[in-house]
Amino acid sequence: MALIFNRTAAASSSLPSSLKSYAKIGTSLLHFQRFLSVFYRNPSLITVSDCNNKNKKPDSDVPSKTQLDDLVKDLCKSKDGVISLDNASSLIEPMFHMQPLPPTSALNYLLGAIARRKRYLTVLSLYENITAIGMTPNFYTLNILLNCFCHLNRVDFAFGVVGEILKRGHKPNSITISTLIKGLCIKDKVVEATEFLLNMAEKGYRPNVITYGILVNGLCKTGYTSMALDLLREMGKSSCRPDRIVYNIIINRLCKDGLLNEALGLLSEMSGNGTHPDVVTYNTLICGLSSSGRWKEATKFLDKMVELGISPNVITFNTVMDALCKEGRANDAHELLELMIQRGEEPNIIVYSTLLDGYCLIGQMDTAKLLFISMQDKGLEPDVVTYNILINGYCKSLSIDEAMQLFKEMPCKGLKPDIISYSTLISGLCRVGRVMAAQELFNEMQALGQSPDVFTYSILMHGLCKNRNFAKAMELFLNMEGNGLKPDIAILNVLIDGMCSVGKLEDAMEFFYGISAKGLVPDVKTYNTMIKGLCKEGMLHKANDFFLQMEEKGCMPNERTFNILVQGFLQNCENVEAIKLINKMLERNSVPDECTISMVVDLLADHDEGGKCLEMLHGHLKRDKSKGEVVHAESLLASFQKVLPV
Repeated sequence: MALIFNRTAAASSSLPSSLKSYAKIGTSLLHFQRFLSVFYRNPSLITVSDCNNKNKKPDSDVPSKTQLDDLVKDLCKSKDGVISLDNASSLIEPMFHMQPLPPTSALNYLLGAIARRKRYLTVLSLYENITAIGMTPNFYTLNILLNCFCHLNRVDFAFGVVGEILKRGHKPNSITISTLIKGLCIKDKVVEATEFLLNMAEKGYRPNVITYGILVNGLCKTGYTSMALDLLREMGKSSCRPDRIVYNIIINRLCKDGLLNEALGLLSEMSGNGTHPDVVTYNTLICGLSSSGRWKEATKFLDKMVELGISPNVITFNTVMDALCKEGRANDAHELLELMIQRGEEPNIIVYSTLLDGYCLIGQMDTAKLLFISMQDKGLEPDVVTYNILINGYCKSLSIDEAMQLFKEMPCKGLKPDIISYSTLISGLCRVGRVMAAQELFNEMQALGQSPDVFTYSILMHGLCKNRNFAKAMELFLNMEGNGLKPDIAILNVLIDGMCSVGKLEDAMEFFYGISAKGLVPDVKTYNTMIKGLCKEGMLHKANDFFLQMEEKGCMPNERTFNILVQGFLQNCENVEAIKLINKMLERNSVPDECTISMVVDLLADHDEGGKCLEMLHGHLKRDKSKGEVVHAESLLASFQKVLPV
């Protein structure tokens, strides 16, 4: 705005005296309206003959078209521009009554400014008015119109505008082509956009780096990474070399696709071509490496940035800190926080929240609390996310009273607990057996207007079932459905487990067979829960039927499924069935767990078929141990020392 003040002040000497006061205080909506009123009250002040007569000395009080043009330009460039207001159309309306008509360039400035505010329909409406009063749109007007159609997802109309451009004898320029390509990309027609660009190139059009960048971005956003790379190679062969932005777009896509090595290769190529990577390039790579668990490489890139004189920003530091925290290295992340402060980068609430989460993950709640206090001492106020992280940390370490204290502190800080705050605390209360307190909190959240979601219901139902209060859990389930929330398979698994735990096998089976009516499919956990409940009640053949049924339905049993059923057979002296199942398990390269093997050793050592089964298990475990595939191979093999000559 200061720049406009200076510019208008400098030009005030050449303005009519009636406008000098406007120039002194700058261009604004009010001044522009007053300026237009000069023409609106007396449009004959400027005539065609006046404009054509270059020797005629202009009246010092009559603003010229050039001055109108300049003022409109300044107005559209100003931060407080007229176009941000709803009455944009009404401001242009007086210009339509000027005689002669205002310069097209002035209207173009206004139309362009309105388009930049994303008011594309307003532009189209004004364009109709312009043509209705006999004004002839020029090439720039048509480019603005074309841009609006593209943003309105009417690229077909945009190509119609191209026809009008050609009809008027204009030649499409780089802005025209780039806008059309962007329009096609907005419609996800990236293949057509590529073909269009190649077709234009054959006709002699030379795309610039902006045009290529738009297309590369469109290809990457829609997953056509290989085509984007092909386009990059085409750029390398032409006179239009890819710039840093183009490289960054493709590197970002490669990182999101998990193609880290290819992204790193592109970084080397980029540097080799003399295109220097910037902080965006390194942030993208560091984020990609961190997301893939390659945190050591991510930290090396941070060091490399500093060596190259590229200053890491808050995003860089936070990304590396997040990777370290997820690896349980919160102390290293804290050192990075100190380095960040030393380098003059002010850590924000997101950075502190990342580190707090890191300490919570490794159970260092005392350190997390000190950091929480330190953060506030430095003037950073925690937000809901920060509180949720600490509440979750305390709940996981079973320090529920501390979690509750933080929860109660939130409203005092002007913060409203969200669904995550409530769900986390309800879960913590259930974990320590305080189910009644969890129910009270559940009721409180609803009374305060916070509606529980499916996950919140699931947590409380699980707590009630574990507390053997299945009737209340079922009541809660019906309440959830009554509130229009559709259960997921996880909730149904909780209820089936609750039924099985209180011996309601018939109800559990009826509920199981009703799953499909709810539009859901039983998963491996559903089957495991049913099989475990049936084995517990000695209904082994029914449990085996469920085992066979799950395979027929395409739900492959996991190691837990086998272990549950094998243990069920062994506990009920169905040793032959247990051996068959163990053999089947070994054929699938699955290994019984320590509990199952211990039962096998104790019960089958004197059984002929059991002895063969034990030998097979022993050999299988030795092979897996040599491959490093079984974590507990040593302890499992030790179990065989009792019965086999190992």
